[in-house]
Amino acid sequence: MNLKQGCSYAPVIGVALSLFSAAIAVGSPALEIHGAVSATAGYSDRYNYLGDTKDTLDMFSNEVTLNGTHRFANGIRFGAQIYGYRLDDFRDLTVDFAQFDYSFNEAFGLRLGRGKQAVGLYGDTQDIDIIRPLALLPLNAYPKTMRTNGASYDGAAIYGSIALSGAGSLDYHVYGGMPAKYRAEDPWLLVMNDSAPATVTEVEDLGRLFAGSVYWNTPLSGLKIGGSVARTTGTELAAAMRSAASLAMAAGDVRLMPTRFPPGMWDNVIAGRPAIMKQDAVTHYVYSAEYTRGDWVFAGEYRTTTVHSESNLPVLGPGSYSNRMDNFYVMATWQAAAKWQLAAFYEEGYANTHDRRGRSYSATPAHHAWTKETCAAVSYNLTDWWLVKLQAHAIDGTALLSGRYNPAIAQWKSNWTYVVLKTTISF
Repeated sequence: MNLKQGCSYAPVIGVALSLFSAAIAVGSPALEIHGAVSATAGYSDRYNYLGDTKDTLDMFSNEVTLNGTHRFANGIRFGAQIYGYRLDDFRDLTVDFAQFDYSFNEAFGLRLGRGKQAVGLYGDTQDIDIIRPLALLPLNAYPKTMRTNGASYDGAAIYGSIALSGAGSLDYHVYGGMPAKYRAEDPWLLVMNDSAPATVTEVEDLGRLFAGSVYWNTPLSGLKIGGSVARTTGTELAAAMRSAASLAMAAGDVRLMPTRFPPGMWDNVIAGRPAIMKQDAVTHYVYSAEYTRGDWVFAGEYRTTTVHSESNLPVLGPGSYSNRMDNFYVMATWQAAAKWQLAAFYEEGYANTHDRRGRSYSATPAHHAWTKETCAAVSYNLTDWWLVKLQAHAIDGTALLSGRYNPAIAQWKSNWTYVVLKTTISF
């Protein structure tokens, strides 16, 4: 598997540690420093997913976070986090967030700078291991491959909590700006390339992000319901047409395109030539509910994603594409004892809302249209600062899989298992 991007964490983390150490040295009582280091391994009985996991326990991910917050005398807060991670062979090191935050009152606050996207209940907290027993959240709702472009944005946000007297309260969060910079090596683009006739070579234009969420804290203690929306517009991608051999491994019926031309014509006339793909708009809607009662937390979310895109391909000319995907999950977590947490969830996800059974597929198994997974997880705190997690998935469907790393698509089986082991040290 090859998602390579060379990167060394040491220089940026070293600078950050120096700055935070200097702040501590001056004795700032309002400065807080935290961080974590984690390693994640996966195993599958049949497929490579997020790593070389077929019949092998593969350590496919490492993560390092370092964050600090400071409150100034005038009430302005500043927080920042450096996030470095490896996902298979892809490496990235970035400023995850760096925001100035001022709350005028409980009902209105303002944030400026780089912020975390808050799509769904856990969009802005999915990397915080200590708050849940899961090593990976539901795979369709919070895909690990989308971490590079779905986590941050540069812009502004307003937020607050509005009291509703005896009817509870409303929490709102509205934000917008420019999403994180895309690169041709990003895992999500490689996944997209897997089912496209062309391979992205450069991101020509970054889109704009408009998003928000509203949650109602109901009069029933512990219950909140609401939703969030995020819309990204105007992302233009430069690409090169794939060869017939490359398309033969594509995870979709796009693999049939060369067969519609005389033998050899595709590679001689089309392969390698430049193409343009433009995502006019990608919109996520998430409807959420969470109920906390004692040591139990129950949650459920339903998400839809619509994609509108255009392309201009050599010989084939201009075209347009629209699709809607959806997924849902229900989940329960339990603080069973001081050091033990348990969790379970069930999730379903569909690559095309209007073809949930894959009836339109001809060169790809129908089960590539869906994912249905049942998951059980356990987390144990070895110490106050060190925890381990074990998570097992029983999965029906192959929508999560890539033909790039799992050849012979026609022989794919629908049912497979996936086991994840993770350990995290926090400070």
